[in-house]
Amino acid sequence: MKKVEDNLDQRKLVRGESINSKQERFELRWNGKAEAINLAVRQPTGTLRPSKEESVNWNATENLYIEGDNLEVLRILQQSYQQKVNMIYIDPPYNTGKDFVYKDNFRRGRHHNEWLNFMYPRLKLARNLLKEDGVIVVHIDEHELHHLITILHELYGEENALGTIVWDKLNPKGDATSVAVQHESIVCFAKNKAAFLANGGMKRKKPNALKMLKKAESLFKKQGEKYIPTDLLKVAKKYKLPQHMVEEHSSYYNLKTINKEFAAWIKKEETLSRGEAAYSNIDEEGQVYQAVSMAWPNNRKAPDDYFVPLVHPVTKKECPVPAKGWRNPSQTMKKLMERNEIVFGKDETTQPRRKYLLKNYLMENIPSVIAYGGSDAAFFNQIGLKFDHPKPYKFVSEILSFFTKEDDIILDFFSGSASVGHAVMHLNKEDGGERNFILVQLPEKIKPSFQSADPSLKTICDIGKERLRRAGELMSDDAKSEGLDIGFKVYKLD
Repeated sequence: MKKVEDNLDQRKLVRGESINSKQERFELRWNGKAEAINLAVRQPTGTLRPSKEESVNWNATENLYIEGDNLEVLRILQQSYQQKVNMIYIDPPYNTGKDFVYKDNFRRGRHHNEWLNFMYPRLKLARNLLKEDGVIVVHIDEHELHHLITILHELYGEENALGTIVWDKLNPKGDATSVAVQHESIVCFAKNKAAFLANGGMKRKKPNALKMLKKAESLFKKQGEKYIPTDLLKVAKKYKLPQHMVEEHSSYYNLKTINKEFAAWIKKEETLSRGEAAYSNIDEEGQVYQAVSMAWPNNRKAPDDYFVPLVHPVTKKECPVPAKGWRNPSQTMKKLMERNEIVFGKDETTQPRRKYLLKNYLMENIPSVIAYGGSDAAFFNQIGLKFDHPKPYKFVSEILSFFTKEDDIILDFFSGSASVGHAVMHLNKEDGGERNFILVQLPEKIKPSFQSADPSLKTICDIGKERLRRAGELMSDDAKSEGLDIGFKVYKLD
């Protein structure tokens, strides 16, 4: 009936007639949506049966691996995990024109409809499991990105969108008939953005910060050591000068030469971001820093207290004040002086700048584009398993680190090869965390082309569990893995 009314309204509009617009609102509608909503509110009819013989460290582990249709499993999890999950991290089937393995018995709908009917009830049920400050992160390709964001707007609220990360895989599709896509999108939503931000929000460690600090430390220790300048080495090599002559003209490291060498190293390091490369100075205490303008940022003039001049520590003369004043009032400037966080020039003619120490700014905002072209091929070869396009667990681990704390629970109800479970264990090993995972996967039969050498592995679940076992065994040999939870309890849907 609704469709008939909509068609009549469309005809009226075409004829220039008016219609009743009181019921109009922004929404995504498709064939089968009502049935998809109904699926999300049905009560569970199944139960989870433990399988201790397939588990690892049953009595000690808090990780879960669940075999079964994720729609029914999500219904069952409502009973014990409602508002207990910190992060949902999924990589659902992409709508590339192939049939879904999951059968939800929709009687109508093609193309986008089928995918929306498939995803909607699962995303709706998943929201109930999140804590108030929890997040959902979804991998998707170009086929359904728009529709995914639209239904997440409906289920989570547009105001709770955290943004979309573009994963540049550095490898454009070779069979493209139009623009060759070389990226996937990672869509991020909070259940309650205000609560999420209040609990720390999302940040990442500057990837090269520790390497920069170590380099600066090694250079700073060279103060007083003898060294041969690069130009002298070139001359000595060109004219074959004797070693004693070279030694006579050698120099000694001081802060100036150390900074010159550090700046040259920064320039050569291609992996550094522009933000990291800005920290190109070492102070007299060996601290890595960047010097930033302290000028008042607004167009209007600052209050009078923001015009108090700074006195140069050597010449004892007043330094120039920015035309519109300092960024901070005089009391704040005084505290910065006391903490040695202001950089002066060689004399009072240079305007002082604010010193930002790298050790105090090890975290940075999440960029909208992240390049990662690696794969898990080498790891799968190492453990003797095969799987079609697994997500790289180290990349997954990096994404997890943006959103989770050390004792969080992460849910993946499209587990596949168990990359998220592996990534959770890897991240815990790296930062000493105690995160736990819940993985859900339909026991889909393996394609013949990806059959492993082990004939006992017949389903994706078999591969996922074996991958976790072998990854755990490799980690258990590492000293950093002491106390690490590398086990998992297996449950099967009945």
